[in-house]
Amino acid sequence: MMEKTIFVTFLFIVTLIFFRIYSIQFSSSVNGCLPFSVSIINKLVKEPRREQLFSYLSHSAEPYFANGVNFHKLAAAIEGDVVDITKDRVIVTNPDSDYKKVYDIESLPMLNYAQIDIETFARTLLVPPGKIFALGTLQGSFDSRFWGLVDVKYIQGVGYGIF
Repeated sequence: MMEKTIFVTFLFIVTLIFFRIYSIQFSSSVNGCLPFSVSIINKLVKEPRREQLFSYLSHSAEPYFANGVNFHKLAAAIEGDVVDITKDRVIVTNPDSDYKKVYDIESLPMLNYAQIDIETFARTLLVPPGKIFALGTLQGSFDSRFWGLVDVKYIQGVGYGIF
């Protein structure tokens, strides 16, 4: 009986420690923005690397989403990166390196939904300090292309897609 009590106590402590560091998040989006619906977020790491999943609280997605809604997207571009946005592609480059990543993502359905014209949408921007360009990789993603850059102060952690 003593061994069972020790084991249960140990398991309880491990579980408490795990959930103080990590959270398990489920995508609530019907269409989805990323190719998985469950992710584990490390709440201790608040600085995503380029192309890393991160979780943040929305702050400028109105009128589509209220402030404070939890999103998880890819950090497609970080400080110093250049982002070229067109209706069917996002190209991220870094002028200080040979980094280049092309995301083929059709934006037309979301442009129509949000009633945004392509001339306003298509643009090139430089990611300033303290900001992240958040991107979903699936067609139905609403992300930094539509509502702008994410301020790092709203980042909840970085993570990994599970399934």
